[in-house]
Amino acid sequence: VGRYSQALRWYTRALKFSADDRDPDLRRIRVEIRVAYAGVRFRQARYRDCAAWCREAIERAEGLDQQSELAHALYLLGHALEFLKEKQQGLDYEHRALAIYEELGDFVGQGNVLNNLGLEAYLAGSWDDALAYQERHRNAREKAGDVVGAAIAENNDGLILIDQGKVDAAQATFRQVLQVCRAANYPVGVAAATLNLGVVATRRGEFAEA
Repeated sequence: VGRYSQALRWYTRALKFSADDRDPDLRRIRVEIRVAYAGVRFRQARYRDCAAWCREAIERAEGLDQQSELAHALYLLGHALEFLKEKQQGLDYEHRALAIYEELGDFVGQGNVLNNLGLEAYLAGSWDDALAYQERHRNAREKAGDVVGAAIAENNDGLILIDQGKVDAAQATFRQVLQVCRAANYPVGVAAATLNLGVVATRRGEFAEA
């Protein structure tokens, strides 16, 4: 719920309570806590600190064969490095995370990584790659039963369609996204789709509607 300082205090206490490295179960728990701590630091935009926690978690997760935690830490590290202007290295870590999520059959994890890879391709101007990633992102969300996540993938497709000048297709996409997000009572998605419909109207010169 956004109470990051409080979350970090709980995680710090948890690390102290699980400090006995002789217990393999506690060592596994400590990996989970480190990944969670890194996630909070990422949300605080403390990317360098996030990366440090991720690297420690990765080393320990590899030693304990904790594949799910390893994938999560690799994904977080990759995302943090992109914000630290180390994009290629960050993308390499995210591809490693994706391979593990695919091996585990974790469709939520796959969706998270594919969404980010698609957005990075979009920002780099690689529209075909971006659309391919978003297609895989949507498929992963659907397999996970995440209707809203699939709609967000379609929303990202619509952004690319706008840049390609395909405003009619983009408008149809955003209207579909808006319908799904309203039905799911997902206000962030409603806002994003409404905003993007305004962008479509602007491209058409329909400024009052925009």
